Amino acid sequence: MTSTVTDGLVIGKSYLSNPGNSDLIPVKAVYTHPGFTKFPPTDDLSLLHLEKPVKLGEFDSLICLPERDDKIHLHSKCMTAGWGITEPYQDRFSKTVQEVVMVSLPLISSTSCRSYWGLDIKNTNICGGAAGSSSCMVIQGCID
Repeated sequence: MTSTVTDGLVIGKSYLSNPGNSDLIPVKAVYTHPGFTKFPPTDDLSLLHLEKPVKLGEFDSLICLPERDDKIHLHSKCMTAGWGITEPYQDRFSKTVQEVVMVSLPLISSTSCRSYWGLDIKNTNICGGAAGSSSCMVIQGCID
């Protein structure tokens, strides 16, 4: 599926309330994975076609995805980042979370994830979690 959007990708923003040195790059198109389902979240990945190349600042960095054939082992260190949906089953971002959150989590098994969340977690999903933090459904980068 292809769609045109008027939004942009923000680079270099850590606080919602502070304009700071962020850069807004217009998005030409969004290419959503053809197998995407909202619930349970499956293949929840999109590619953004940007109007111009991204220029990373001094404090900006990328979170890498594993290669297709990489073996990711249980308890691998995984990084997740985002503005945060703080309640399960919510479609909107928290109005109180004003700072981007980045946490390192251990990878946990799909069985443990299903047991904890009670959701239909697919074997193709990656689940990470620890006391006080979790990223059920998606992990943006794992380091073995």
